Amino acid sequence: QPLCNLAHIAHLLDDYEAAQRYADAYLQRMQQFGDTCKLPVALFIHGFYSRLQGEQERAFEDLHTAIHLFSQQEPPAFYAPDSYDHIFALDMQAEFARASGDYSRSQTYIESAIAIINQTNDSYGIVDRLYDQATFAYQRGAYNDARALAQRAVDMATRINSPRVRLRS
Repeated sequence: QPLCNLAHIAHLLDDYEAAQRYADAYLQRMQQFGDTCKLPVALFIHGFYSRLQGEQERAFEDLHTAIHLFSQQEPPAFYAPDSYDHIFALDMQAEFARASGDYSRSQTYIESAIAIINQTNDSYGIVDRLYDQATFAYQRGAYNDARALAQRAVDMATRINSPRVRLRS
């Protein structure tokens, strides 16, 4: 988990190369130790940073495998639509859509995840998703959407009193 966290910190600092190195190490450890529960997470993280590094094919493969492995896991009996597993499934689908170049589908999944996260009061989780989606919208030429998503991220960062996240957004 610390490698995953370091990847996220590097991403927050816009150091995508370092983020990819940490994601590589995290995936390697999960494969090495055979942790089938964490392997979809490691593949998701690796795919996310691969896409940001321009490695679309690798990202697509990682995310496809992550979704497949995650779907093979038996959901807990108490699975609820607002659970972490449901949010993670939506995040994987959104990132898979990004790797496929499908902005509209990624936006649908992100908004669904945000609606659920909003109920848990995880404002940082919302800001993070808004920022990533705004970046993708910008990359895809959806400038009005990028501006609106970035403004939502700035507004949320202001509400949670996070100047660093606000500045980034």
